[in-house]
Amino acid sequence: MKQVKRYSALLLTAALLVGLLAGAAVAGDKDEAEQWKTLVKVLGDEVHEFGALAQTMKAYFELGELSMKQGKFDRAIECYHEVLARREKLFSYKVPEQMKKDLTMLLTEIYTRIAGAYAKSGRIEEAEKFLLNVLEQGNLAPSQKSKIYMDMGVFYKETGQFEKAEEALLKVIEVNKDILGKTD
Repeated sequence: MKQVKRYSALLLTAALLVGLLAGAAVAGDKDEAEQWKTLVKVLGDEVHEFGALAQTMKAYFELGELSMKQGKFDRAIECYHEVLARREKLFSYKVPEQMKKDLTMLLTEIYTRIAGAYAKSGRIEEAEKFLLNVLEQGNLAPSQKSKIYMDMGVFYKETGQFEKAEEALLKVIEVNKDILGKTD
């Protein structure tokens, strides 16, 4: 019975994280289910704290989304930063390495949400500066860099900054060549 409760809590946590970070539900995927069963075993009694953390992150994310729809861009930025503030705690749990990589990539979306909030509030330079600072941190995986450069390329294109758009999109190709070179 205790294992069933843990599994139920983990499924809730999984749904929250997937909803928070990817905006999509995963159902019926046997590999996914096995990963979560493994996580329950690894986390043990910490699964409930992990679930509470995921719920808190989801609540901040949803508040950010709500704030964006209401045109409260500063509030949205604050809420998205609250999600990121809990990133280290999330990764302090003993989750499998592949899951950490997946979560890291999904959290990258929060960076672009913050930049989007800056841009929608008319603070274009602040949006650009924020993403450039994220890239300069140096602790991003290549796939994260690629996503941010892609988002920047689209952002620049939409704001008529075509030279910067081209530079960012060429960076995507460059980073992905490095990724593909490692897997070939």
